[in-house]
Amino acid sequence: MPLKPFRYHKALLNLNIRQTGWLAIVNFLVLLFSVPLQVFFAWEHRQAIGHSPSDFAHYHNLFSEYFDVQFVLMIGFPVLLSMVLFRYLHHRTACDFFHSLPIRRGTLYAHFTTIGVAYILLPLLLNGAILLLMRTALSEMNFFYRYKDVGYWVTVTGTFELLIFAAGVFVAFLSGMSSAQAVLTYILLLFPTGIMDLIFVNLRFFLFGLLPDYYNENTLMSLSPLTDAALNLAYDKNTLQWEKIIVYLAFVILFLSLSLWLYKKRPLEAVSQAIIFRQLRPIFKYGVTFCSMLLGGAYFGSVGNNLVWVFIGYLTGSLIGYFIAEMVLQKSWRVFTHIKGYLWFAAAATILILLAQADVTGFQHRVPDLKDIKRVYFSSNSFAYLQKLKANAPYIADGIFPYAEPYLYESKNIETIRELHKEIIKNKSKLTNKDIYPETVFIAYELKNGHRVIREYHLPDGNPDAAYLRRIYNSKEYKESEFAVLHIRPEQVAEIKITPNDSDVKKGLITEADQIHDALEALKEDIMKVEVVPNTIYNSDAMITVQLKTGKNKQFDMPFNDNYSRFERVLQEYGLLDK
Repeated sequence: MPLKPFRYHKALLNLNIRQTGWLAIVNFLVLLFSVPLQVFFAWEHRQAIGHSPSDFAHYHNLFSEYFDVQFVLMIGFPVLLSMVLFRYLHHRTACDFFHSLPIRRGTLYAHFTTIGVAYILLPLLLNGAILLLMRTALSEMNFFYRYKDVGYWVTVTGTFELLIFAAGVFVAFLSGMSSAQAVLTYILLLFPTGIMDLIFVNLRFFLFGLLPDYYNENTLMSLSPLTDAALNLAYDKNTLQWEKIIVYLAFVILFLSLSLWLYKKRPLEAVSQAIIFRQLRPIFKYGVTFCSMLLGGAYFGSVGNNLVWVFIGYLTGSLIGYFIAEMVLQKSWRVFTHIKGYLWFAAAATILILLAQADVTGFQHRVPDLKDIKRVYFSSNSFAYLQKLKANAPYIADGIFPYAEPYLYESKNIETIRELHKEIIKNKSKLTNKDIYPETVFIAYELKNGHRVIREYHLPDGNPDAAYLRRIYNSKEYKESEFAVLHIRPEQVAEIKITPNDSDVKKGLITEADQIHDALEALKEDIMKVEVVPNTIYNSDAMITVQLKTGKNKQFDMPFNDNYSRFERVLQEYGLLDK
């Protein structure tokens, strides 16, 4: 008798290998062709053309090899694997067959889960072994990757695939349909980032000055393993931290433990249902409705540019989401009479919208005290600042030079920014976004306690706050932080080029050392003397390009202001400016 269950286990294992073993083979081959073979071909090519690999950029990151293929495999294979292995739960005949065997549910679960883990890890470990063998056997392969890079690649890829597989297994026991399992798995993995992103995008319609990108760039994108992998694995400088790997492995254990618990509670007759457990159906229905409402508000609010369109988006999106969720749950399109649940949702959504408009936290009126401010970043664009925070590196002006920091430290300028900020808040009702080219004001207060206060506003032409902008733009400290050319010495410059934005305006090229000296000094003088007018700081008919002789980044561009009279006169004296 004790041999009988063993025979069932052995027969079940043989059956699974025959039916699903191709998945492990495909996984192995895709990994083989996208990483080890790609590195080998690159090494062989460099050897064949007579160059040492040391003449080329070091790889040192195996994710940089065909990362798009690796990423698709990383997020696609585990979900497909979970669907194939637990497909028997979603078909009545297969479900009745497997559960008629003298094998407990826990044993069945352990059997299929172990096969899934093996299909993920064995191909990965084999490819890791091939990479180690190549690193040992082939000369100068050390210029392409190191031993520890192989360990990092295997660990991170395995962690992400196990996490996504565990999430797919968890959803398999919540759903009774394989198609619903695939969709719900990705929704589950993207939900933390997606829902928070939608919330912040919608809050900007109610909280004056809110910048959703600040939260997206620095916090939200790391909440989902899918976006986290996409952002952090392809580049050396953005390696995944080991602390996060441990957290992901903890979630693997959590998902698999919850899956076993759900399996024991799952009613076997509940197949072909989108959501098996009745208690979860309201969560699914109203969750879809809420997300659709936010998506509708974000879309209509962006194209309509006023609150009326936002509310139209909320109504349209929520109705569509509610009835789609009902159709999925009822498996019928005849759901349009089930309106009572929507009315309850609409009442709750109205309360949330009123709370958002009330600004109970005081977000819109918060201006830090002067004594609490360490420095202020002030610009017409938030991109560079957000990139700085994301990279967690010292800011480089215009993405190029370390000479100028676009921060203001002087109390006089910081106080002017505070006054401007207060006036913008005061004149909120007069400010619209209807101008084709509004003046954008981005303010980032960095406080002495390490916190930040981030705001972005769009001001129309002729706005009442232009006087404050003039005072800030024309301060010595601001110009020195905004124009990196003020920190460049003539002997550093290889050439200065004037490139027209239109074919019929001025252009020229300066390459002689004495001409570069005179032109650069004239340009610096013009920058400090010419008044900067709000909303025109980057408007010009031509661009000035300064090319340096040495340095990691050797070029930057700036607008050729029509009032740079001394600079233009020097160019004309040398006959270097064509009209």
